[in-house]
Amino acid sequence: MRSLIQGVIFFAATGSFASGHSGELVYKCANHYSQQPCPGGVVLDVGDPRSQDEKQQAERRIRQEDKTAQTLEKTRLLKEKKRPNPYKLPLDTGLEGQDTGPQEVASSPHVRPATKPDWFKAQSPTEVKKAGKAKP
Repeated sequence: MRSLIQGVIFFAATGSFASGHSGELVYKCANHYSQQPCPGGVVLDVGDPRSQDEKQQAERRIRQEDKTAQTLEKTRLLKEKKRPNPYKLPLDTGLEGQDTGPQEVASSPHVRPATKPDWFKAQSPTEVKKAGKAKP
């Protein structure tokens, strides 16, 4: 599909060059370009000054560079596919397929373990109610 679109664009772009003229005039108006005449505008020659042989050589060079780029891309993709993923660490435990039970989570040196103050005492809700009734 991509090559079809490129081919259509190529033939549309080169169609006007093959006939020897650009098709439309281009005007330089102050600091912009336009296809419509403007006061003080200068008509620019936008035709292709190359000969037919030079155009064909350029097209052959473009096709060759495109083939080279596609080959290099395929080679790069194959190398990337073979390269191990640096973010996927291998787990060589020798216990593949076996249930090893709960795993310990490695702690980060930046995370402190949760500690409770000395005055804190965990109580169940029933113990709190009993302690509340026992006031003298």
